[in-house]
Amino acid sequence: MLDDFRYSVRALRRTPGFTVVAALVLALGIGATSAIFSVLSAVVLRPVPFPDGQRVVNLAWNYGAYASPYLTAARFSYWQERTRSLGTFASWRPFFGRVGEVGEITGAQGLRVTAGFFGVLGMSPTVGRAFAEDEYRPGGPRVAVVSPGFWREHFGEQVDVSGRVSIRLEEEAYPIIGLLPEDFAFPYVPEPVEIILPTEVPPVDPDDHGENWPAIARLGEDYTMSDARTEVASLNAGFGVTYPQQAAEAEPGMMLESFAELYVGQTASAIWILMGAVMAVLLITCANVGNLFLVRALRRRGEMALCAALGATKSRIVRLGMAEAVAVASAAGVVGIALAVWGANVLVALAPVRLPLAGAITVDWRVAAFTIAISLTAAVVVSLVAAWPGVRGGLWRALGQGFRTTSGQRRLQEALVSGQTALSTILLVAAGLLFTTWSNLRQVDPGFDPEALVAVKLPIRPPNYDTSEQLDEFAQGVIERVRASEGINLVAGASSLPFERGLNFPVSIAGRDEFGGSVELRTVTRGYFRTLGVPLVRGRSFTPADVRGAVPVAIVNETFARSYFPDGDAIGQRIDPGRIGNEYRFPSLEGPGVLIVGVASDVQDVSFRTEVRRTMYLPHAQVGDYIANIRPTMPVFVVRSTLPVDRLERAFGQATRIVDPALPGPDVFPLSETVAETMARERFGTLLVALFGALSLILTAVGVYAVLAQTVRSRRREIGIRMAVGASADQVLRLSVVRGLLPVAVGVGIGLAGAMALSGLLEASSGA
Repeated sequence: MLDDFRYSVRALRRTPGFTVVAALVLALGIGATSAIFSVLSAVVLRPVPFPDGQRVVNLAWNYGAYASPYLTAARFSYWQERTRSLGTFASWRPFFGRVGEVGEITGAQGLRVTAGFFGVLGMSPTVGRAFAEDEYRPGGPRVAVVSPGFWREHFGEQVDVSGRVSIRLEEEAYPIIGLLPEDFAFPYVPEPVEIILPTEVPPVDPDDHGENWPAIARLGEDYTMSDARTEVASLNAGFGVTYPQQAAEAEPGMMLESFAELYVGQTASAIWILMGAVMAVLLITCANVGNLFLVRALRRRGEMALCAALGATKSRIVRLGMAEAVAVASAAGVVGIALAVWGANVLVALAPVRLPLAGAITVDWRVAAFTIAISLTAAVVVSLVAAWPGVRGGLWRALGQGFRTTSGQRRLQEALVSGQTALSTILLVAAGLLFTTWSNLRQVDPGFDPEALVAVKLPIRPPNYDTSEQLDEFAQGVIERVRASEGINLVAGASSLPFERGLNFPVSIAGRDEFGGSVELRTVTRGYFRTLGVPLVRGRSFTPADVRGAVPVAIVNETFARSYFPDGDAIGQRIDPGRIGNEYRFPSLEGPGVLIVGVASDVQDVSFRTEVRRTMYLPHAQVGDYIANIRPTMPVFVVRSTLPVDRLERAFGQATRIVDPALPGPDVFPLSETVAETMARERFGTLLVALFGALSLILTAVGVYAVLAQTVRSRRREIGIRMAVGASADQVLRLSVVRGLLPVAVGVGIGLAGAMALSGLLEASSGA
């Protein structure tokens, strides 16, 4: 075999043009496939970055129409105490904390976790210890576990987790007692976790409907997912009896979901579709290279027949062809690995949404093994194609055939062209469907005018801004100073930007006993609707008179008005924010309610793919401190101006420094970027599939050309005779083109049928 390989390498060196072209074409397919597989491997095939992670499950409350992954304290405690199939329970709450002293404050992403968190994940600090039981309790010792990167950034290389070193977090000292693993990643938090603090689920209050506690658990030693689902379903009825306030008859109750499936979500289907597309490209490249090897084999039939005459068996001759294919595929695999490294980095950089565990996407041993496997598979496919003429056509007859192509060999070439064309057609149709989805999303009216609209955000909220009054004073101070800047037309503040979630807040309608449900709550300053270009359908906007002490007012969107007042006008009606039945979530909200003074046009404020939520806007100057406690962030600003972003950044930076010199600089960016980002998944998928489709089309065209060229070359004598007896050049051209396009037409038909069969999968993926 080694002799065969050396002989094949020498034969390939004699035809460098053929060798380079075949290797590069194959490397293109292998590299693209390996790059997509690196994402598939990191995100889908091993998405839970914990030991024995397939046994980690997520609990969610099933309302029938949707499932919420957040539980009340009663739901969390009930299942934690009663289930046997789930051995360890845990919950967490993310936070973005202020680290350091005033004037040197930075932000850090953190988690507050309950007892059992490290047990569920199957991980523990690599240096130091986890939290003790008394440290989880309210009022217990303040301690922290930090990431290695956080330690190096703040304390250098020498590690001391004995508790003598502390961090200053939210003006409080937290001794560091442990260091997380270097590769620690928690899927639910988009940013790398730098700090973990202990916390505890509060005592059960049957009237507390606050769904603030996500729950994960690890399956018990001798239980399966099916066992756990059966047990959880059997406990649902008992929960309804124990806590009738929290379980309506129509609600199915608690359910379990695979942590991996819940985490990966629609990312998995999108990546699988991309994997299918790039595998189609790989098959096309194999067909193309196979065609090249087939033509090469046809030209070398005399040489192979001579080898047979000298005693070489068919298996030996097949091995020679396979050795050539392996040599080319090996070179292509090496180049493909390099292309995969580059391609994986490009995919992560260009991804429209933050890919789960993007840091884990790399060309590791799994990707290398996959590349080797597909390279060898490609070599086998190519070598079998190349060996076909000798095996099927008879090596001894080859001496008398010259360069003529037999009907069997021609049919093989045409079959390869038909296969390439079918795959290319499927990819092009898929790209067209995805483009249609993206185009339809672009036609959806967001409800506001994003042109010349710029957003301004502060990265963290410093100390001394712990009440709504302080936050409102800050917002009004910045707005007044920015308005004085030349070139700034309109500016307003809000609790959150469009396409960012507001507060999911419970409300009831005054005069109605039943609970109204949850709505999207946003607090805004005067001029917000005018700045965004959101028209008021009825009523008025907020005025300078809408301040603390005045009649509490609200503006609702059209969806809110239709939902709660389908037969009448919402203007003049009253809302009870925070009331669930006869109980108020916050005692300070109890009173005469909030008067609706206006109805604003609907805004696509969550996503273009979701229905508009019922939204309630409150004036920033009237909200109580409950908003500051629930949403511990600074106000955001929107400004309508044609000034460059850098000038707006300077204007807002100067304004914030005048209001409070200790505040960090703001982030300024066009709001049109946020709007475009909501459609980026469709745009990104369309771009990749379109690129693969275009590549497959080019490769298919090359394959068609190769077959036509070989067909014409093998029929030169026939063509000469036809022209000698009177056939014109046009007739000969038509004959060749028709014969060459016949397999293309067959491939297009097969491809259209395949595209129709796969269209449902694409629609389900793009519509989710």
